[in-house]
Amino acid sequence: MTPAARGVPRRIVVVAGLSEGRSHRQIAAELGIGRSTLTDYVYRLSRSVGAPDRAALVAYAYRNGWLAVPAAPAGGAGCPRPLPHLVRVLECMARGMDHRQIAAALGLTHHTVCAYGRDLRAHYGARHRAHAVALAHQHRHLPITTRSSS
Repeated sequence: MTPAARGVPRRIVVVAGLSEGRSHRQIAAELGIGRSTLTDYVYRLSRSVGAPDRAALVAYAYRNGWLAVPAAPAGGAGCPRPLPHLVRVLECMARGMDHRQIAAALGLTHHTVCAYGRDLRAHYGARHRAHAVALAHQHRHLPITTRSSS
């Protein structure tokens, strides 16, 4: 029985799928809908929470408790923290910045940001940006702070 069949809200199934590195096609198949329908849903969901892209949507989900961060691995085992320049790029990705915006914000070239994005995906073994952001949250390489209500 799929999570969707057990009454898990669609938004959770979708965001969890993105955080696990699944494609829109795979998530759509789990939900029994078309890929384009899922793509439209992800777009509307992202806009409704103010997330400019899937990576920012996944970060939002962790910050707001839609997705739980696993318990810390025993003995500190796990993925090592990326180098500081890669963490800065990762933080920008989690805010939903595209490569050109990241380049402008960090004083880098677009080509360098693309290369750093590939390095981050390779570091985490991630399939896409949203997956990299999810893995960074899971390894506590990005802070998970809830938004204040003030």
